[in-house]
Amino acid sequence: MVRVIGFIVFGVLWAGLANSQPYHFSVTQYNAQNIGLSHNTVTNLALDKSGFLWVGTIDGLNRFDGKSVKTYRHNSSDSTSISDNFIHGILVDDDGTIWVGTRDGGINKFNPRTEKFARYQYSEKIRNGFPSAPIYLFMKDREGAFWASIGAQAFGLFDPDKGSFRGVEIKDKKTGIELYSPNAVVEFKDGSFLGASFTGLYHIPSEEVEAYKSNPQKRVLTAERVDQFKGENVQNLSRVIVDELNQIWVYSQNSGNQKVPKELLSESIIQ
Repeated sequence: MVRVIGFIVFGVLWAGLANSQPYHFSVTQYNAQNIGLSHNTVTNLALDKSGFLWVGTIDGLNRFDGKSVKTYRHNSSDSTSISDNFIHGILVDDDGTIWVGTRDGGINKFNPRTEKFARYQYSEKIRNGFPSAPIYLFMKDREGAFWASIGAQAFGLFDPDKGSFRGVEIKDKKTGIELYSPNAVVEFKDGSFLGASFTGLYHIPSEEVEAYKSNPQKRVLTAERVDQFKGENVQNLSRVIVDELNQIWVYSQNSGNQKVPKELLSESIIQ
């Protein structure tokens, strides 16, 4: 998980006319001291369609309107409050719903109109329910299906209507070794996934993804690992993105931000 002390907004003041001239930026830092953020350790950021910036921290969820912050914390006497204050992930859905993954409280569905949370948590009564572990990743794919990484070794489909989770193992195609669940995923146009995890970077082909989605009995996803670049075995990955130039970047807790050379990727990954 990437942790940031407060968060910073950049604004362009002046840009040189030639490429050789530098850009100049104004930098504004927002933190607990100047805007009342619930904690200075920021775990995730997401922008909704109304222009609110949602800021996840290790002690509460914050809604920032550019001037002030409203904080949402767990209240043991209110079942419609957020289930846990340690925020891992935030997803803004197309209908405006805010989905929040937490460390010890499962997944929360926030209704901005009512400002109430619905909780999806571990329960022995629910068949195929949640494992009792942190929600490291919560995402929605191109077909509208929800995916979650719960703990280090539980990745799969989440059904909000049933409150159920169908986990699947991820195994290395070459060795058969089980890989950790992704902390972050990029979905390509063909429906394949590129996952960043504590055991490195790997690609899950689209046919594997579709086979799992269509077959409730499938319990293993086969992945191709992308291990070596910059002369290192890159592990402890918490982020992966694809930029406007179609370059892939990862963040490693060991080595910081790194670009993945395209020659290390199979043709099926490069779009």
